[in-house]
Amino acid sequence: MASGAPDWTISVELPKDAVDYSRVIVSDGTNDVLMSSQNSLRVLPRSASEGWPMVYHRGSATNTTTTIYTVPAGKSFYLIAAGLNYYATTGNTVCYMHITSNSNLLAYAKSHIAGTYSTTDSDTVMFNPPTTIPMAQGATIQVYSGGAGLVATGWIMGWEE
Repeated sequence: MASGAPDWTISVELPKDAVDYSRVIVSDGTNDVLMSSQNSLRVLPRSASEGWPMVYHRGSATNTTTTIYTVPAGKSFYLIAAGLNYYATTGNTVCYMHITSNSNLLAYAKSHIAGTYSTTDSDTVMFNPPTTIPMAQGATIQVYSGGAGLVATGWIMGWEE
């Protein structure tokens, strides 16, 4: 909790036979708390529920690094989801998506083609953090493909303030 912020406790009792908890939202005036169907809480900053426009970007790379998003000057970006998909015709090739440097990985995948069984490979990796990831102006999100036989496509979703 932030300094000076009041402590608060939330108790929610749900029926044992309840299937969908996605509509249980509790608010402290700053953050909304959403109960998911896995009985876990996910904090949603209020700006997302107060009408800030959602931002979606995607980009692809083949044997290179491609910037799919740069946070504009004077703005902050709040990442809520990301995904990485690849299609490969060569094995033992990697791809990944990262924030600003490859030490801040969001998603990583490796093609495992065995020529005897298959000549192509594809997969998708999803990244859904439990809370938003704030990014300052100038930060970038990039997709990297480590080979000519691997097309990597990344996408992100969030909002700018």
